[in-house]
Amino acid sequence: MKNFVSVIAALSLMLSAAPAITSYAAETATASITSEVSAETTDIAHIAGEWKYQNSDTNLPVNVTPTDYGTVVINKDGTYTFTDLKGKTSSGTVQFSIETIGGIPFQCISLYEGEERRFGGYYHSDDPDAIYYGNNHVSRLVRKGAAEASLSGFTGVWKYQESKGGFPVDVSASETGTFEVNADGTYKYTDIDGNTTTGEVKLGDETIGGKMFTVLRFFEGSEIKYTATYRAERPDELYIGNAGRVRLVREADKKSLATHAIEKMDAYSFLDFTFASGLAHNDKADFTVNNTPYYKVTDLSLFKSVDEVKELIGKKFTGEVKDYFMSECNARFLEKNGILYMNEGARGSLAFNTTDGVVISNVTADSFTATTVSSNDIQGKCRAVFAFENGSWKMSSFTTGDFKTDSAPAPQPAVLVKGDANCDGQTDMSDVVLIMQALSNPNKYGENGTASIHLTAQGKANADVNGGGLTVGDAQAIQKALLNK
Repeated sequence: MKNFVSVIAALSLMLSAAPAITSYAAETATASITSEVSAETTDIAHIAGEWKYQNSDTNLPVNVTPTDYGTVVINKDGTYTFTDLKGKTSSGTVQFSIETIGGIPFQCISLYEGEERRFGGYYHSDDPDAIYYGNNHVSRLVRKGAAEASLSGFTGVWKYQESKGGFPVDVSASETGTFEVNADGTYKYTDIDGNTTTGEVKLGDETIGGKMFTVLRFFEGSEIKYTATYRAERPDELYIGNAGRVRLVREADKKSLATHAIEKMDAYSFLDFTFASGLAHNDKADFTVNNTPYYKVTDLSLFKSVDEVKELIGKKFTGEVKDYFMSECNARFLEKNGILYMNEGARGSLAFNTTDGVVISNVTADSFTATTVSSNDIQGKCRAVFAFENGSWKMSSFTTGDFKTDSAPAPQPAVLVKGDANCDGQTDMSDVVLIMQALSNPNKYGENGTASIHLTAQGKANADVNGGGLTVGDAQAIQKALLNK
């Protein structure tokens, strides 16, 4: 069977509004895909919907440096409509075939305008939100809404944190520097000694376990130095690597309540498991107290003393949760001659399932409630109360059960520049104008508007200066503040 890439390349199958891909210019002979069509390829439902047409304007894959050139709407009746960035449209039909590459069957998706084939790409269920052109991934269709983000949502200062030992970074974070992400696509990294490096940051994506995630890649010259993954459920964190031990995190005063809640819930799960199962220690008991054997702790990467255990508890918890962990600490740990020991009081532990985020409710100036969207296998969902104490949010109490929370609302970005609706880094009358345009003509200037400059999720968060949702009152408040300068 003829190589799939050669087939696609020979047809020069690019949408008319997109730039030519010179990588395949040498192949000009026409060809057709003659592989047999299976029944599954006639079902178009799995690709029906709106897709963005993207091309890479660099020599890097399109998921690293994607640029939008229009949208394709694929209909269940086997037709499609392509709209370029200027609003010009073309339409045609969708056809399927099967191509096997390396023993793996791919669906070949072809878009025809009359007799002319305008686009051809391959689709596989392992990457369900993309249809790629060729095997060097220079062009693609990507499902609308998949890993959709704007760099403006990530501008600002992020702390660079690494974990101590093999522990989760949100429990044992050690700050080693800061990243400043700028609206022009540049960044500056400053380590704890004040040394700086600069480069470009590019917004792309990566598919992990069949789900597409937004990814920020930090370049130093042509080399990718860091790759940070964004999850909508944890909007104020970017994880580097997949072990949960390195991250970028917004400064505490810019974190959402959901992020504060998830951090404390995860800390509870980790600490309860640690107290239940213990830290690494000597095989033989060093001494006994009231017939209870104590073992010297050998893994001191997280705690070196009882005071450090209690310090961590005090940072994360208050009220009855703090009392519980302080009691557990006194029951499990003992310090003798400056050496940390613990007993083996093995028991079960409670783990909150924060995978799909939390729903925030009952918000006041000094408290709020967070309920996990997903359940664990035994206790169900967790509903926790948080209190603002000594400048930070801490978990004070919780209950578990079958609470009714179907899904978490879309996370709201933290306010970066108050009143900056157009996300240009400053507040002026152009922000007032954009707010009024978005309210009066949302189809053109709203969050999903067609205008080249329209309101984004970040801009909406910035513009909501009065709280409670964007209204004319916010525009008036910004205008008044500008006039009073």
